[in-house]
Amino acid sequence: MSKFEAHITPFPFLNTLDNALLRFNNSKIIFSILIVLSIFLTVPSSHFVFAELTPISITVNKDNEITTIPELAFGMNMAIFDRYATDVNLPNGPYTSDLLKDIKPAIVRWPGGTYSDAFHWKGDPGIRITNDYGDTNIIYYAPDITTPDVINEVNGIGSQMMITVNYGTGTAQEAADWVEYSNITHNQHIRYWEIGNETYADGTYSGWNWEPNSRTEKGPTAYGVNALDYISKMKAVDPTIKIGIVLDLTQGNADNGICSATECLKKWNHDVLTAQRVTENGTEILGEKADFVVIHWYPECPKIPNNPWCTDGENDASLLEKVGQIENIVSRLKDQIAEYVPSRPNIPIFVTETNSVSQDPGKQTVSLVNAMFLADSYMAWLKSGVANVDWWVLHAAFEPNNNNSNTLFGDATFGNLGMIASEPYKGISSPTANTPFPPYYGFKMLQILGSAGDKIISSTSQNSLITTHAVKQSNGNIAVLIINKDPTNSYSTTISLPGYNANSSARVYTYDKTNALTVNTAVPIKQSSLTQTNSTFNYTVTPYSLNTLVFAPYVAPTSTPTPTITPSPTAQTTQSPTPTSGPGSVTASSSVTPSPRVSQRSAISSNNPIENFIVNATEHLITPSLRKSGAGVLTKGMNVQQSVLIVIVCVITAALLFILVKRTIRKK
Repeated sequence: MSKFEAHITPFPFLNTLDNALLRFNNSKIIFSILIVLSIFLTVPSSHFVFAELTPISITVNKDNEITTIPELAFGMNMAIFDRYATDVNLPNGPYTSDLLKDIKPAIVRWPGGTYSDAFHWKGDPGIRITNDYGDTNIIYYAPDITTPDVINEVNGIGSQMMITVNYGTGTAQEAADWVEYSNITHNQHIRYWEIGNETYADGTYSGWNWEPNSRTEKGPTAYGVNALDYISKMKAVDPTIKIGIVLDLTQGNADNGICSATECLKKWNHDVLTAQRVTENGTEILGEKADFVVIHWYPECPKIPNNPWCTDGENDASLLEKVGQIENIVSRLKDQIAEYVPSRPNIPIFVTETNSVSQDPGKQTVSLVNAMFLADSYMAWLKSGVANVDWWVLHAAFEPNNNNSNTLFGDATFGNLGMIASEPYKGISSPTANTPFPPYYGFKMLQILGSAGDKIISSTSQNSLITTHAVKQSNGNIAVLIINKDPTNSYSTTISLPGYNANSSARVYTYDKTNALTVNTAVPIKQSSLTQTNSTFNYTVTPYSLNTLVFAPYVAPTSTPTPTITPSPTAQTTQSPTPTSGPGSVTASSSVTPSPRVSQRSAISSNNPIENFIVNATEHLITPSLRKSGAGVLTKGMNVQQSVLIVIVCVITAALLFILVKRTIRKK
């Protein structure tokens, strides 16, 4: 037996293949190798360019501070129809208060949405309203959930409240009485108040009439003048409160008989901000009196039957792409504010409602995609300079009859605008009450990333499907959120932190398909650790995933003092004990320097030049591909099938070469 044969004998499949090819002479084997290689070489280069096996570079610039995370950055909504807003209807848990403590929103908006403009805090909340279609509806209300209970619960977890007072069917005096009841009589310290909800949808423009408004005069000027009255009366009770007014971001749905879509948007915001009234103290202008402005954003409209204004419906890729619109939205709004209120160009902007859709939710609302959208959009809003973002809503109803298309991610057969499951809908497979949906964990991921006072810093990615957000935390840590918006491919990333001396390991928090594929079961965020190599961190992001990596600064170990020798009166020497590490000290642990990597080639090299050539080719063709990718050969530009094909082609070629060489040696 030759030396080379001895090397390949441990691989029985090669001998089996050799026997199967006994009828083939060497020329036919060579011809087979050429065919395999031709397949490899004729596959489109976009799939097989080995340069693309290099990990995607993510760079975090700790010195480029974009903005500070505001006090009220991460907020949410609760609504008067929510019978699980407090724990009163959950005697056996899981408790709403515990779920809120886990994510601790900075602020909670109440009583929520359209219901705010039909809610009389002192009277019967189940009032009837009539919209412009002439329909009569009963506002649903959870009678065993009281506003004081909700406020006490929110204050108890250390969050703040924002109250939306009734503009549509209420009065300025009713709002002022609420301020007095909460802040003066009961010391509930509610600092933030909002005048009405989506008041531009009160019938001012035809087709826009979902918001209750019993006033004779409607429109932006009427709202602006009345809002001045609200501010005056409410602040007369408590001058420390902050009051917001409603602006509009909507385009494309305005009544062209009144104005174009763009002009309607401009007209509402202009007329509201410049609205004025004359008082004994002079002329008041709303833009100079309001403490903040309010906008809502739902980037997708639901695909439902007989819906003339929305034919496209939900789309996962489109939803994730629309986060890119946020920067321009904020820029346009800031330009309007600066133009209409030149004395106050930096009025804070609050996004007091957002979700993927505003009504008729389908399965996308409870999917991993919506969790990714939540985390990505919140950070995009904050980077653009808004002061607050509030998700709609904590609990909402199950809706099984909307868009549950197989083209959308996940296995849900229902939609739900809530972060957490409410009472199950009869006849559908749904989770039990207070089971978190994926958006809940998207919100929690933001709490891991940063908190009020931390600095949002710049970060860049080489791939448009990999979005990054980075935060320099007040404790010196740097946290990086990496969102993989690719539904099928993993990516190997190399994370660089220039100028930041990081500890050798990082904490990793992951929420991906393994957490969220089955919506009926809540699977919390996974935790792990990551070790750096050569001053960089290599990390593989799985398809459709949220990944937060937290890096701590390097702390040098303190050295142990050298024992001292103290002479004794009897000329004996006594060795003093080594001091024990005190509180806060770091004891260096012993470590072993790893030996240099021994390559596969050096481990089995021989004096046979043909053998060395084959081993060297295998080493350089297959091994680096697997090593660099971090998850098989899954890299930018290649999907799983293409990656597997590379490996198969390389293995077949290597096997045929082995057999060819083996036969050549035998003949010799």
